Amino acid sequence: MSTTPSDTPNGQDAHSAKHTGLEPEQVGAAVAARLAGVSEATWWRHHADGKIPRPNKLGRRTLWRVQELREWIAAGCPDRVSWEARPKP
Repeated sequence: MSTTPSDTPNGQDAHSAKHTGLEPEQVGAAVAARLAGVSEATWWRHHADGKIPRPNKLGRRTLWRVQELREWIAAGCPDRVSWEARPKP
């Protein structure tokens, strides 16, 4: 099986990610969806419905912070309003 740029969380192929040793701070919808265990189409639907954390816009790209996604998943995937209203450490 060959790897594609979307096979790793940082959008690099596995070979490049291995050599740079860098983990991404932000990921696109395809990787974010995989982290949450849903399809990319479902991820975008949840985004439109306000069920996932608010993304960042970088140029034309829509990106989600990996650390925030992991915290959101650990918290039980609350809707965006509840997530943004939570007490922050």
